[in-house]
Amino acid sequence: MTTTETMAELNKRIVETFQQEVLHKLHFEKAREWAHEDLTVHLPPGVVEPGLDNALEWFKVCGGSGGWFTNSRLDVDMSVANEDTVFQLITLHFVHTGEYMGIPPTGKAFSIRGLAAFKLRDGKITDHWGLYDMDSIPAQLGIEVPSRQV
Repeated sequence: MTTTETMAELNKRIVETFQQEVLHKLHFEKAREWAHEDLTVHLPPGVVEPGLDNALEWFKVCGGSGGWFTNSRLDVDMSVANEDTVFQLITLHFVHTGEYMGIPPTGKAFSIRGLAAFKLRDGKITDHWGLYDMDSIPAQLGIEVPSRQV
């Protein structure tokens, strides 16, 4: 942290660097520079067990080489931070390169908007929550999905 950089600004920089270097550029080997060993990705129980290695495996499935999608860009549309938390409104841009929900790879580009939250401790990310518009993906891939019955 520079003398003029606030803790909130530092936290934003840590999160955005992690996103760009690890999640976008797929430099998973660099993750420990910005994330704690006990990183928890908050999803339904059993999806991702706590721990950095488990989180990295999940990130690889979601947007890494050989996963459902290949990352092409991440836009941070808004970011708000304080001394231990960063909230973002983001747009994720992908190419559909692997089977997703039974849909074979289409090679089509698509984007989803979402909210991302990160908790930090000692200058490293300890927790991640994300809420993304996953329901919009099939239509963007040209797949018709039956409407849900209420």
